[in-house]
Amino acid sequence: MDGVLRCPRNAHVLYMQISNSGEEVVGSEDRSKRMGPTVVFPKRKVAWGNVSPIPSMNGGKEYVVDVDNYYGEDTEPNTTDEMAIVPAKAARLLRFDGRAFHAVPKPPHRYVMSKKELNRYLKCNENEEDDYWDGDYQDFEEEETDLDNMRSVLLFNTWSGTSGPRGVLQDKMDIDEDEIPDDVELYSQSYFDYQSQMKERQRQQWSKQYGSEYQHLWCNDMNKWKRVPIDSISNGDCANEITVPLMGNPSRRGCNIDLDVLHGSQQGMDEIFHHCDRVTLLNLKRGR
Repeated sequence: MDGVLRCPRNAHVLYMQISNSGEEVVGSEDRSKRMGPTVVFPKRKVAWGNVSPIPSMNGGKEYVVDVDNYYGEDTEPNTTDEMAIVPAKAARLLRFDGRAFHAVPKPPHRYVMSKKELNRYLKCNENEEDDYWDGDYQDFEEEETDLDNMRSVLLFNTWSGTSGPRGVLQDKMDIDEDEIPDDVELYSQSYFDYQSQMKERQRQQWSKQYGSEYQHLWCNDMNKWKRVPIDSISNGDCANEITVPLMGNPSRRGCNIDLDVLHGSQQGMDEIFHHCDRVTLLNLKRGR
């Protein structure tokens, strides 16, 4: 149903490898080596605009958007907002509310660039901005071989109870044969046998690619992880405009506008987006 949205419980970004000009980006203070941070808007849940919960057949939570009333009677333009900026750093795991709006601005400080600066950047990088793919796998493979500039991440979501993505079956073995694409092969053994076979195939692939010590590539035990502190910056004078482009159609955004403006402190705003390690939470104000 158009305009009905369902969200995961948690969203995750695992930063695998971050490199620029062939060099690993680890603690470098060179701004030119900064790769796009993940920006999360904690108060913008499900959609940028207004949403209302609706009953769901499977007991999960679904929402319907209110596209035409983004600035309605209950939405004051001067209410507060938040923006968390998480720099891309190898071996970092970001977990946040799966309903929260999030993005990866390019360049990192895109939200605070003037119109003149942004137009100049887009003109110089118009080929990079073109996300159109014509279906030619050869072009895609040639592009993948260029590892000089890499922001390699693993994205995954977790869902609550029996709720899952709309239109996606929970058990792949329940798919009718008529719905299986030509390049997908199903096995006759049970689901657990299938999983065991896939794990063994993965081990063989890792062993071939990384050697017999591939197990050392596994992540550390959770008790060895370190929680990253968050620096909070208050509103201040709110003199700085933060222009946020909104992706998707109105039914996904929850509003008709495709660009919105927030207001925050002008102190060090540009540097925050280029920081190599520090996670920052900005307290902002909304504005029409």
